[in-house]
Amino acid sequence: LYWTVAFIWDYLTFMVTCVIYIVVLAVFQKTSAFIELGQVLLLLMFYGLGFLPLTYLFTFMFNNTSSGYGFIMLFNVTTGVVFYAIGELLRLPTIDQEDLADDLEWVFLVFPSFALFQGLENMDVIVSGVMDCGNDCNFIAGCTLETACNWTPTCCDLPELYSFREVGIARNLLYLVAVGITAFVAVLLIEYRVFSKVKQCLTWKRKPRASADEDADVTAEKER
Repeated sequence: LYWTVAFIWDYLTFMVTCVIYIVVLAVFQKTSAFIELGQVLLLLMFYGLGFLPLTYLFTFMFNNTSSGYGFIMLFNVTTGVVFYAIGELLRLPTIDQEDLADDLEWVFLVFPSFALFQGLENMDVIVSGVMDCGNDCNFIAGCTLETACNWTPTCCDLPELYSFREVGIARNLLYLVAVGITAFVAVLLIEYRVFSKVKQCLTWKRKPRASADEDADVTAEKER
Protein backbone atom coordinates (compact mmCIF):
# COMPACT_ATOMS: atom_id res chain seq x y z
CA LEU A 1 0.00 0.00 0.00
CA TYR A 2 2.84 2.39 0.84
CA TRP A 3 4.48 2.12 -2.58
CA THR A 4 1.16 2.43 -4.39
CA VAL A 5 0.25 5.63 -2.55
CA ALA A 6 3.79 6.96 -3.04
CA PHE A 7 3.61 6.26 -6.77
CA ILE A 8 0.24 7.97 -7.16
CA TRP A 9 1.44 11.06 -5.31
CA ASP A 10 4.78 11.22 -7.12
CA TYR A 11 3.11 10.69 -10.48
CA LEU A 12 0.62 13.50 -9.86
CA THR A 13 3.48 15.78 -8.81
CA PHE A 14 5.41 14.76 -11.91
CA MET A 15 2.39 15.53 -14.10
CA VAL A 16 2.17 19.05 -12.67
CA THR A 17 5.78 19.57 -13.71
CA CYS A 18 5.02 18.19 -17.18
CA VAL A 19 2.06 20.53 -17.63
CA ILE A 20 4.23 23.51 -16.66
CA TYR A 21 6.81 22.35 -19.21
CA ILE A 22 4.15 22.10 -21.93
CA VAL A 23 2.83 25.57 -21.08
CA VAL A 24 6.35 26.97 -21.43
CA LEU A 25 6.68 25.30 -24.83
CA ALA A 26 3.35 26.72 -25.93
CA VAL A 27 4.34 30.23 -24.86
CA PHE A 28 7.83 30.38 -26.32
CA GLN A 29 7.26 28.17 -29.38
CA LYS A 30 4.19 29.68 -30.96
CA THR A 31 4.58 27.63 -34.13
CA SER A 32 3.97 24.37 -32.24
CA ALA A 33 0.54 22.95 -32.91
CA PHE A 34 -1.69 21.79 -30.09
CA ILE A 35 -1.51 18.17 -31.25
CA GLU A 36 2.30 18.27 -31.19
CA LEU A 37 2.30 19.51 -27.60
CA GLY A 38 -0.13 16.74 -26.74
CA GLN A 39 2.24 14.17 -28.20
CA VAL A 40 5.11 15.50 -26.09
CA LEU A 41 2.91 15.35 -23.00
CA LEU A 42 1.95 11.77 -23.81
CA LEU A 43 5.59 10.73 -24.03
CA LEU A 44 6.33 12.46 -20.72
CA MET A 45 3.40 10.66 -19.09
CA PHE A 46 4.77 7.30 -20.18
CA TYR A 47 8.24 8.35 -19.04
CA GLY A 48 6.87 8.91 -15.55
CA LEU A 49 5.31 5.45 -15.59
CA GLY A 50 8.66 3.91 -16.43
CA PHE A 51 11.09 6.00 -14.44
CA LEU A 52 9.36 6.40 -11.06
CA PRO A 53 9.17 2.65 -10.25
CA LEU A 54 12.78 2.29 -11.37
CA THR A 55 13.75 5.06 -8.95
CA TYR A 56 11.97 3.23 -6.13
CA LEU A 57 13.96 0.14 -6.98
CA PHE A 58 17.20 2.10 -6.67
CA THR A 59 16.27 3.23 -3.15
CA PHE A 60 17.09 -0.23 -1.82
CA MET A 61 20.71 0.30 -2.89
CA PHE A 62 21.39 3.36 -0.73
CA ASN A 63 21.08 4.33 2.91
CA ASN A 64 22.12 7.93 2.29
CA THR A 65 19.73 10.29 0.49
CA SER A 66 22.43 12.47 -1.08
CA SER A 67 24.21 9.42 -2.50
CA GLY A 68 20.95 8.20 -3.99
CA TYR A 69 20.21 11.54 -5.65
CA GLY A 70 23.73 11.70 -7.04
CA PHE A 71 23.43 8.22 -8.49
CA ILE A 72 20.06 8.99 -10.08
CA MET A 73 21.43 12.15 -11.74
CA LEU A 74 24.46 10.29 -13.08
CA PHE A 75 22.23 7.44 -14.23
CA ASN A 76 19.97 9.82 -16.16
CA VAL A 77 22.85 11.56 -17.89
CA THR A 78 24.62 8.33 -18.78
CA THR A 79 21.61 6.38 -20.02
CA GLY A 80 20.04 9.36 -21.74
CA VAL A 81 22.52 11.70 -23.37
CA VAL A 82 25.60 9.46 -23.44
CA PHE A 83 23.85 6.38 -24.81
CA TYR A 84 22.11 8.46 -27.47
CA ALA A 85 25.44 10.02 -28.47
CA ILE A 86 26.98 6.55 -28.78
CA GLY A 87 24.26 5.51 -31.21
CA GLU A 88 24.68 8.63 -33.33
CA LEU A 89 28.47 8.25 -33.43
CA LEU A 90 28.17 4.67 -34.65
CA ARG A 91 25.98 5.90 -37.53
CA LEU A 92 28.57 8.37 -38.78
CA PRO A 93 29.90 7.56 -42.28
CA THR A 94 33.45 7.47 -40.94
CA ILE A 95 32.54 4.69 -38.48
CA ASP A 96 29.76 3.04 -40.51
CA GLN A 97 28.39 0.75 -37.80
CA GLU A 98 24.69 1.35 -38.36
CA ASP A 99 23.75 -2.29 -37.78
CA LEU A 100 25.48 -2.26 -34.41
CA ALA A 101 23.78 1.03 -33.55
CA ASP A 102 20.37 -0.47 -34.38
CA ASP A 103 21.06 -3.50 -32.17
CA LEU A 104 22.25 -1.34 -29.28
CA GLU A 105 19.18 0.84 -29.65
CA TRP A 106 16.91 -2.05 -28.69
CA VAL A 107 19.02 -2.57 -25.56
CA PHE A 108 19.24 1.12 -24.66
CA LEU A 109 15.45 1.47 -24.84
CA VAL A 110 15.31 -0.42 -21.54
CA PHE A 111 16.52 2.79 -19.89
CA PRO A 112 13.68 5.34 -19.53
CA SER A 113 15.91 8.38 -20.06
CA PHE A 114 17.12 7.04 -23.40
CA ALA A 115 13.57 6.17 -24.44
CA LEU A 116 12.46 9.72 -23.62
CA PHE A 117 15.43 11.38 -25.33
CA GLN A 118 15.11 9.31 -28.48
CA GLY A 119 11.34 9.69 -28.54
CA LEU A 120 11.59 13.48 -28.49
CA GLU A 121 14.20 13.33 -31.25
CA ASN A 122 11.95 11.10 -33.37
CA MET A 123 9.07 13.50 -32.88
CA ASP A 124 11.22 16.36 -34.11
CA VAL A 125 12.30 14.40 -37.19
CA ILE A 126 8.73 13.47 -38.10
CA VAL A 127 7.28 16.93 -37.50
CA SER A 128 10.12 18.55 -39.45
CA GLY A 129 9.51 16.20 -42.38
CA VAL A 130 5.79 16.97 -42.45
CA MET A 131 6.47 20.71 -42.22
CA ASP A 132 9.02 20.58 -45.05
CA CYS A 133 6.60 18.74 -47.31
CA GLY A 134 3.86 21.18 -46.38
CA ASN A 135 6.09 24.13 -47.21
CA ASP A 136 6.89 22.61 -50.60
CA CYS A 137 3.18 22.30 -51.28
CA ASN A 138 2.68 26.00 -50.66
CA PHE A 139 4.32 26.73 -54.01
CA ILE A 140 2.25 24.18 -55.95
CA ALA A 141 -1.43 24.67 -56.64
CA GLY A 142 -3.66 21.87 -55.37
CA CYS A 143 -0.80 20.12 -53.60
CA THR A 144 -1.42 18.05 -50.45
CA LEU A 145 0.80 15.89 -48.29
CA GLU A 146 -0.49 12.85 -50.19
CA THR A 147 0.36 14.28 -53.61
CA ALA A 148 3.61 15.97 -52.54
CA CYS A 149 5.37 12.71 -53.34
CA ASN A 150 5.02 13.53 -57.03
CA TRP A 151 7.38 16.48 -56.63
CA THR A 152 9.42 15.60 -53.54
CA PRO A 153 10.56 11.96 -53.22
CA THR A 154 11.26 12.32 -49.50
CA CYS A 155 7.55 12.94 -48.94
CA CYS A 156 6.58 9.56 -50.40
CA ASP A 157 7.11 7.57 -47.24
CA LEU A 158 6.70 9.86 -44.27
CA PRO A 159 7.00 7.81 -41.05
CA GLU A 160 4.06 7.65 -38.69
CA LEU A 161 4.59 8.80 -35.13
CA TYR A 162 2.93 5.82 -33.43
CA SER A 163 4.76 3.11 -35.36
CA PHE A 164 7.38 0.52 -34.46
CA ARG A 165 9.70 1.73 -37.19
CA GLU A 166 13.07 3.27 -36.40
CA VAL A 167 11.55 6.76 -36.54
CA GLY A 168 8.52 6.31 -34.31
CA ILE A 169 7.67 6.26 -30.62
CA ALA A 170 5.61 3.08 -30.31
CA ARG A 171 8.67 1.12 -29.20
CA ASN A 172 9.54 3.80 -26.68
CA LEU A 173 6.07 3.80 -25.14
CA LEU A 174 5.98 0.01 -24.95
CA TYR A 175 9.39 -0.20 -23.32
CA LEU A 176 8.52 2.49 -20.76
CA VAL A 177 5.39 0.64 -19.67
CA ALA A 178 7.20 -2.71 -19.53
CA VAL A 179 10.09 -1.30 -17.49
CA GLY A 180 7.69 0.45 -15.12
CA ILE A 181 5.63 -2.67 -14.46
CA THR A 182 8.72 -4.85 -14.03
CA ALA A 183 10.39 -2.41 -11.65
CA PHE A 184 7.24 -1.93 -9.56
CA VAL A 185 6.72 -5.68 -9.22
CA ALA A 186 10.37 -6.03 -8.18
CA VAL A 187 9.87 -3.32 -5.54
CA LEU A 188 6.88 -5.16 -4.09
CA LEU A 189 8.74 -8.48 -4.08
CA ILE A 190 11.65 -6.91 -2.20
CA GLU A 191 9.38 -5.01 0.20
CA TYR A 192 7.46 -8.14 1.19
CA ARG A 193 10.69 -10.16 1.37
CA VAL A 194 9.48 -12.68 -1.16
CA PHE A 195 12.99 -13.54 -2.29
CA SER A 196 14.14 -14.06 1.31
CA LYS A 197 11.16 -16.28 2.05
CA VAL A 198 11.78 -18.37 -1.05
CA LYS A 199 15.44 -18.71 -0.12
CA GLN A 200 14.55 -19.78 3.42
CA CYS A 201 12.05 -22.28 2.09
CA LEU A 202 14.61 -23.82 -0.25
CA THR A 203 17.22 -23.91 2.50
CA TRP A 204 14.79 -25.61 4.88
CA LYS A 205 13.94 -28.27 2.31
CA ARG A 206 17.61 -29.06 1.72
CA LYS A 207 18.33 -29.29 5.44
CA PRO A 208 18.84 -32.98 6.43
CA ARG A 209 16.60 -34.35 9.13
CA ALA A 210 18.05 -36.08 12.15
CA SER A 211 17.59 -39.83 12.36
CA ALA A 212 15.11 -41.18 14.86
CA ASP A 213 17.75 -42.82 17.02
CA GLU A 214 20.12 -39.83 17.06
CA ASP A 215 20.75 -38.31 20.43
CA ALA A 216 18.87 -35.03 21.03
CA ASP A 217 21.97 -33.32 22.39
CA VAL A 218 23.98 -34.18 19.28
CA THR A 219 21.20 -32.84 17.06
CA ALA A 220 21.02 -29.59 19.00
CA GLU A 221 24.78 -29.17 18.74
CA LYS A 222 24.67 -29.60 14.95
CA GLU A 223 21.93 -27.02 14.59
CA ARG A 224 23.97 -24.29 16.32
